[in-house]
Amino acid sequence: MSKHIPVLMYHNITDDKNDKSSVYYKDFYKQIKILTNLNYKSLNLKDICDENYKKKFVITFDDGYENISKISQEILLEFDQKATCFIVNNKIDKLNDWDQFSKNTKLSKIMNFNQIKEWINNGFEIGSHTLDHKDLTSLSIKEKKIQICDSANRLNEKFGINVVSFSYPYGKYDEECIDILDKNYDYAVTTKKSLFNPFKNKMLEIPRISIGHHTSTFKFLLKNFTIYENLKI
Repeated sequence: MSKHIPVLMYHNITDDKNDKSSVYYKDFYKQIKILTNLNYKSLNLKDICDENYKKKFVITFDDGYENISKISQEILLEFDQKATCFIVNNKIDKLNDWDQFSKNTKLSKIMNFNQIKEWINNGFEIGSHTLDHKDLTSLSIKEKKIQICDSANRLNEKFGINVVSFSYPYGKYDEECIDILDKNYDYAVTTKKSLFNPFKNKMLEIPRISIGHHTSTFKFLLKNFTIYENLKI
C-alpha cells in the first residue's frame, strides 16, 4: 500500500468567482484534471486500502451542498474519478444553518433526497456527518451516540446503503467518540493536516488536505506531492 495518500477536504464548489468561502468550479476542474493527467485515481473513502491502485487519492466533501451534485459531480464523471460526500442527515434539502453566525461561510442549500440518490447511483460514496452538525465534544455520551449512530442508520434506511465512513463536525472529537465510532464505522476523517499514512495514522483519525478558495495550482501541487502538509503538524 502507498505510504502517503492525499485525502482532499472540500466543502462547497461554486460558480460564483467572488464567493471566498467556496472553491471556484474552474479551479476544481483544473485540480482534478491535473491529478487525472498524472495517472492518479480517486477512490471512495471506503476503498482507500484498495491495493489495485498505487497512485491514488481520495476526494471528500463535507456537509453535502447542492452544488456538489450540480457542479462537482459532472466534473468527476468527466474524469472518471470517485468521491465521498458527508451528509448532515437532518439538514437534507435545507440550509447549513450551523454556519448562520459565521462571517466566513455563506448559507447554502444542502442536497435533496433525489440528488443524494443520483450521487449514489453514479458510484459515489455517502458518509455521515452526524444528524445536526453539532460539536460532538460538547455532548453527553447518550447524545453522541444519537448523533453518530442514528445518522448512519437513517441514511442506510433512506437510501438502501451501508454507511461505513464518517466526518467529525468542526473536526472535533474525543475518546468517547472514537469508542462509539469503533463499533459503527470503518473510517473517519478529521481536519488534521497531513498526507494519510496507513502505516501510521488510525482509520478513525484520517488526516486531510484542506483545499479552499485561495489554493493556487502551485499550492495544490505542493500540498499533494511534497511533505509540505506533514511539516505543518
